[in-house]
Amino acid sequence: MKMLSRFALLALVMSTASHAFALPAYAKKESKNCAFCHTNPKGAGKRTAAGEWYKTHAHSLKGFKEPAKPAPKKK
Repeated sequence: MKMLSRFALLALVMSTASHAFALPAYAKKESKNCAFCHTNPKGAGKRTAAGEWYKTHAHSLKGFKEPAKPAPKKK
């Protein structure tokens, strides 16, 4: 039981550490700033449409099309 607990703790630490270091690498890989994929300009947290695409398409922006922006209202 003790061995299983140690393994679970090790797995948790390794998984969170890899995410912490991977995110800036994604921005560098795609030549985008963090705000391209996240609503927070510093990254992390809620994702934009691009961030959701990236997450669900094997960490690639290939094929991503930015959503159309609404036309300005006429006066």
